Amino acid sequence: MMSDPDALNANMMIPAALAAIPGLEVELGLNVLSGDMTAYKRLLRLYAADHANDIGLLRERMSQGDRDEARRLAHTLKGGSGNLGAPGVQRLAAELEMAIRDGRDTATIEQMASAAETGLQQLIAGIRTALPEEVSAPYSGELDWEAVRQILAELESMLAASSIQAYQFIGGHAPQLKAVLGPLGAKLEQQIELFLYPDAMESIRLAREQHPELAMQAHTAPHAEDMT
Repeated sequence: MMSDPDALNANMMIPAALAAIPGLEVELGLNVLSGDMTAYKRLLRLYAADHANDIGLLRERMSQGDRDEARRLAHTLKGGSGNLGAPGVQRLAAELEMAIRDGRDTATIEQMASAAETGLQQLIAGIRTALPEEVSAPYSGELDWEAVRQILAELESMLAASSIQAYQFIGGHAPQLKAVLGPLGAKLEQQIELFLYPDAMESIRLAREQHPELAMQAHTAPHAEDMT
């Protein structure tokens, strides 16, 4: 049976667009996510949203004399770029982090920050061109506390094992978690998408603390003596 050429072209469009992004090695990023293209596209969009102003924030911290926070920003950019499959920006961020850590002079750090910013902005512009922002549909089902309790239990197990499956798992359940947990659900989603697994586990603990329904176990039948 022949395949529909239009369908084939539609399926090939996204990978071709991603392959054209300067500084992005798609295979590296997909390897991190076990080849999950849907999760990878979500990661790309998140990166573009969360890291666009990293160098501006770094400059601001440097001007305030807060080198520790500036170094942390460079470190976070390095890690995020590595997960994405952007070795060029990863290398520039690593060099910038090292320069700040080693106490290099302000002029040298600014020169390195400018190089990192150029690579970063080219990468982000390519991501935004290839993957226009999507608006997620809000969760429209009933609020099921038992289902959410099970979701959090499975998620916690993945987080404790530092499994990449947690990132893939949250994508399918984030709307329900945000509907039930509100801002804490959105925070949990972001922490997992940024691979902040210890912080995500703390958010799950807070969710159970704030919502006793999540700590409840399934009801069991009463003992005979309790019915007398």
